[in-house]
Order: sequence, then structure tokens, then C-alpha cells
Amino acid sequence: NFYAHYLFLDQNNFGGIHFEKREIEDNEENEMTQLFNAESGVDDSMPIVPTVVCGWNIMQYLPGDIAQDYFRTIVGRFSKDVFRKQLLIEQKAKSKTSSSAAIFPISVTKSEGDGNVHAPVLSPQEQLLIYKKKMISKHFANYLTRVVGEILEDGGGPETFPHLPGSSLHLVNPALEFVKNVLVILDLDQDVKQEVVYLRKSLFAQIGVQEYSS
Repeated sequence: NFYAHYLFLDQNNFGGIHFEKREIEDNEENEMTQLFNAESGVDDSMPIVPTVVCGWNIMQYLPGDIAQDYFRTIVGRFSKDVFRKQLLIEQKAKSKTSSSAAIFPISVTKSEGDGNVHAPVLSPQEQLLIYKKKMISKHFANYLTRVVGEILEDGGGPETFPHLPGSSLHLVNPALEFVKNVLVILDLDQDVKQEVVYLRKSLFAQIGVQEYSS
């Protein structure tokens, strides 16, 4: 089994992009598969399809299908969108390399007396890092704020949580548990830990819960 952007919490909680040799099922898979197979040089009658794996058992403890669907969407996007961006960055870098004599990009900065200012040329790794940080601090922040607002509006308490065999957890706040479960997954990525800290503070404030009491 081969994965990309693999996130692992424990043996019952993991996810990422799994590479599967199978038929393409929809247009989104078709786009991702074409990008991946073009970059990897795969030429086969049966394509390798990058597939989102959502093996997060903690999702089962969330109240109702809506919260679980939002969880699945957000965590899935974090794997899928980042992987897609990586493929696009690599494709662009390869295109530039093939059309230029320079093998390595040179960072050009403003020198004294130079009226022309050029932004430094970022490596593919730096570009992907910037994308991931922006994804958390802007796109996910806006999306999660709206989702948490919906969960708060729906209300509910302990009665909304599923009764799972063997579970001894006493859960009372649907919005809080949703936020905690999503953020514990995003926090597994070392590149965005600071962004997750800021996002946690913002969402906890929206819920009306202090961090140390969570």
C-alpha cells in the first residue's frame, strides 16, 4: 500500500491519499488521475487513481450525519486539495525547467540602487507550504466558522451523540466535539501547527469555551 499526505493518529484513525489501480469513477478523479499519471510517467491500460482514504474512527462519535459529513469533507479536502496542489506545482516546475537552461532557480532580490524589484523564486516545497498555511488560516477558518455556526444553531446536548458499544465517554457539546475532532487531525501536520493554534482559539471563542476547559 502506498500513500501520500498520510496522517496517522492511531491504528483506528488515519487517512491520506491512497494509490489504487482501478477504473476512474467521476470527473474529479479523472482530473487528479491525469495529473498524477502525467507526473509519475505511468502508462498503463489501468490507471493509478489517487483516492482519499478517511479511516477516522473518531468521526463515529460525532452527533448526527451532518457533523460527520462536514468532518469527512474537511479532512478529505486537506488531503486531496494539498495533493492536487503539489501535482500542479511539480507540473509547473517541470515545464519551466524544460524550457530554461537553468536547472536550479535563482532567488533575485532588490539591491541597493536597483529600481527593479523581483520577488524571490520559491521552491516547490516552499510554494506548497504557503498553500497549506493559507488553506488553514483562510479557507478552512471561514468554512469552519460557518459550519460551527450551523451546529450551534441546531442546538442539542448529550442526547444527540451516538451510543456506541464500549464507549464510556460523556459528551455534551456537539459544536465543541466537532471542533476538537477536526483540529486534532489538522494538527497532525507539522507544517501548520501554528495556524491550527490560531484556528482553535477563534473557534473556541465562537463556541464560548476556554481552551484549558476543553
